[in-house]
Amino acid sequence: NYIIPNKSEELEARFAGIDGTSTYTSGDQKTIKSTRKKNSGKSPHLLLMLLPSYRLESQQSNRRKKRALDAAYCFRNVQDNCCLRPLYIDFKRDLGWKWIHEPKGYNANFCAGACPYLWSSDTQHSRVLSLYNTINPEASASPCCVSQDLEPLTILYYIGKTPKIEQLSN
Repeated sequence: NYIIPNKSEELEARFAGIDGTSTYTSGDQKTIKSTRKKNSGKSPHLLLMLLPSYRLESQQSNRRKKRALDAAYCFRNVQDNCCLRPLYIDFKRDLGWKWIHEPKGYNANFCAGACPYLWSSDTQHSRVLSLYNTINPEASASPCCVSQDLEPLTILYYIGKTPKIEQLSN
């Protein structure tokens, strides 16, 4: 779902639920048949949200490469280790949120499992909890990694017939 610079992309649009027929020419000079009555008061519209290529390139080059754990460590049959777990949330199906039109959902993902050595963590709380768990393994839950940086999520919803675009942070 990325825009590739200097590459032509195709876009297919389908409109439904409008009566009548007429023909007009689109910007690329292709003839399009419309099913709209001239005085119906309804006019189709298409709202596109695209990421400009210069923003895409700068996001990729400015990101620091993350260190990854060995796949065998995270994906053994026993999932006790602290690792990123996949989780896709469908707004409508999983949360009953019908008001968000786009995106349909997102990859929420989460960290789970025991992480016995969180010494690289920035919080004293994690360090103390890790040390306490090392000394008293049955007394407390093991500390687990948490996200330090979350990307914002852009959503599209409607108030009446007016589309609204909002960026949700954290």
